[in-house]
Amino acid sequence: MASVEHAFEEMVQSLDLTEGERTSADEHKGSVLEALKERLGPREVFISGSFGRNTCIRPLHDIDLFVVLNEDPECADKPRAWLRRVQDALEDAYDAETRPQRRSINIVFDSGLGFDVLPALQTPGGYRIPDVDEDRWIPTNPRAHRERCDQANERAGQKLKPLVKVLKHWHRDNAPAAPSFLLEAVSWEAFSSPPRSYPEGLAHLFAFCGDRLALSVPNPMAIGPDLDAELGDTNRTQLRDRLRGAARDARRALAEAREGNVSEAHRIWRELLGSIYRGR
Repeated sequence: MASVEHAFEEMVQSLDLTEGERTSADEHKGSVLEALKERLGPREVFISGSFGRNTCIRPLHDIDLFVVLNEDPECADKPRAWLRRVQDALEDAYDAETRPQRRSINIVFDSGLGFDVLPALQTPGGYRIPDVDEDRWIPTNPRAHRERCDQANERAGQKLKPLVKVLKHWHRDNAPAAPSFLLEAVSWEAFSSPPRSYPEGLAHLFAFCGDRLALSVPNPMAIGPDLDAELGDTNRTQLRDRLRGAARDARRALAEAREGNVSEAHRIWRELLGSIYRGR
């Protein structure tokens, strides 16, 4: 019978993008980058979001593309006008459906892979992006987010990013809707030293996130609105309770494994994490 640790290693690897997915992403990414550079002449364009931080999971649906534009008096402080510029550029370059979103333009290719293209303007110490729902600009800094994520992963002995992927997979099927970046950013605070194993690390991460969501979650680097600002009291309570329930189940699985009841530990982990966990 395989150990729980071995089953976790296999599970973590199964969440990573396949070589084919990465190849497709790279091909589309290069094409979109060139199209935007040709039509918008941006200051810079770079990959952001979970793909840029290496915390995305399969199946890969969307990649965030951050486009830093030059100031334009015609658009001035009109968030919708900046999104329209990006949408026009994408529709000029591709015969593909585009869809305006709150802060980005989404484009999906025949392969099924999409990009969320975020227009941005540079500011001292970061960037600002348009929010059409609130008709205002939101400060952010995806480069700082990536640096913070990398630092947290280093403190956790390179185990944090794999654990975040497992957490995201669990959240996809077992919790009320919440921004995936919210849980990821909370996770950056979870470890001051490496966990002894993936199973112990996940049990700690469930418990930490459940407790941490009892408080407000400021945007990392104190840039932008609180990440939980739109979570809502009902979703917050449900998410917190389910995280704490998952922590209890995880601790129970750890106890069974310590007692030598590996089969029962596998059963609990399968029930908690679903078919992606294949330990028997």
